[in-house]
Amino acid sequence: MNPPTSGMAGRAPLARLFGRTAAFLSDRSAFVLMLLLLEAGLVLGFVQAAHDLHAAGAGAPALTRGAAAASCADAAVVFQRNATEQDISLLLTQYGASIVYGPDENGAYLVRVGAADFKAVALQGLHDAPAVADMHIERICR
Repeated sequence: MNPPTSGMAGRAPLARLFGRTAAFLSDRSAFVLMLLLLEAGLVLGFVQAAHDLHAAGAGAPALTRGAAAASCADAAVVFQRNATEQDISLLLTQYGASIVYGPDENGAYLVRVGAADFKAVALQGLHDAPAVADMHIERICR
């Protein structure tokens, strides 16, 4: 055996390993490997997007409807039987109020008034409105 005289002999084992690997990976297995890598990238992208959405919404209040979260109101209001939806809507809009729950078993709606500095005036206006049959002013959370 003669010692190698050029750098080509050092590359021969690497070339043989490359050749064996290429022979091992047929066209089909290379295609399957490519699809697996693509799927892994998509899954990681979705996981990252879900994490980003969760992190962005962590400080924001949850938007819920119904009994899924506690709804706090400033008053329990029973409207007149002859009050129409339009009458109630106009009244609530006039005083910056909204219904957060109702009607309950007594026919009362829990109403929240928006602006804190206007709250006393708004609650008095709701109480005196002709469309309101009965009203109890108190902080109510469900």
